[in-house]
Amino acid sequence: MFRLKQVSKRRSFMKRAIAQLDDPSQIASHRPPQRIPSWLAKTPAGRQEQLEHFRTTKSRIRDEIRLNRDLPSSLRRREEDIKISPADVDAVIGKDKLKVIRPPYNVQYMCDFHSDVILAYAVFRKKNDTGTLIPLIQKTQLIIGEVLKKVPADGGYCSLLELKGCIEMDVELFAPVPERKGSKGRQTDSGQVQITADEFAWQESSCSLRCPAGHLMRQVSRSKDPRAEGRQVIELRFEQNESRCASCELAARCLAPGFRRRTARRLEDQSLMDAQKEKMEGEAGVASDRQRKMRIERRYGDGKRHRGGSELHGRGLSRSTAETGLMVVAQNCLTLYLLVKRARTKQI
Repeated sequence: MFRLKQVSKRRSFMKRAIAQLDDPSQIASHRPPQRIPSWLAKTPAGRQEQLEHFRTTKSRIRDEIRLNRDLPSSLRRREEDIKISPADVDAVIGKDKLKVIRPPYNVQYMCDFHSDVILAYAVFRKKNDTGTLIPLIQKTQLIIGEVLKKVPADGGYCSLLELKGCIEMDVELFAPVPERKGSKGRQTDSGQVQITADEFAWQESSCSLRCPAGHLMRQVSRSKDPRAEGRQVIELRFEQNESRCASCELAARCLAPGFRRRTARRLEDQSLMDAQKEKMEGEAGVASDRQRKMRIERRYGDGKRHRGGSELHGRGLSRSTAETGLMVVAQNCLTLYLLVKRARTKQI
């Protein structure tokens, strides 16, 4: 896994090494390397292929840096942290399930809730599940030729943008709402835990917030909050009067250290997330989450444990997708065989 400076250094060295070993007539041979390292390929064809890998890696890192500079400051990474593996330029660098930093791919399944058959699969160049749900639903509906009615998933797929996308496609999403950052509250000057933003009541009629003391808060800004892949949501910021906070009996628990007034943020369509949270706390949501853990998660476990899916053997997105497809075929064949065998046993 190399940074841009490391890739440029190795690429320059390889050009001089190839000029010395394979084509001494090149200009680069005027500065021949003093020592041939062990990582350099042993044959002329191997060295040319290795050089091409580093050329592609340098181009890909430059593209990543260019995209990173266009991101908002809150999502921007340090350019020194942008790395790519020359052995697999399609993969992103991140931690896998075992917290090992390596170039992984993100494999996604859409499974039938009752038969365990994998209806569709996809391999993404991603470190997390953000933005994978809607494309997978669209691919599944294209394959089966019908509209999905319900989709169970874990909390990693439940965001406001995914929820709105499911509503537009008339798909009911059963996924728990993850906790927001800062939802547990900070410690105030009095040593108590701060009242969280979840305790502020939303007034639908006036589109305002009411603080726990019963006072309305005025909206002071409406801004675009960036999300991954160039997406964005609208964030509303509310503020209480400084004089009202000073005389409030809850000020010791409400105000953060160094602040004289309370502010709170809320997404413009946060009511959709509130309704989702209420649904998942109900009987249908609890039952769906329990069944998902028992049935859908088992498909991933079976692939990793018994089919070698914990690591992909082909490099590149196309080969990784092909390998995943073959593994899905094997899993589905075994699943259908067991379903037929079980049905025949019941008839007997």
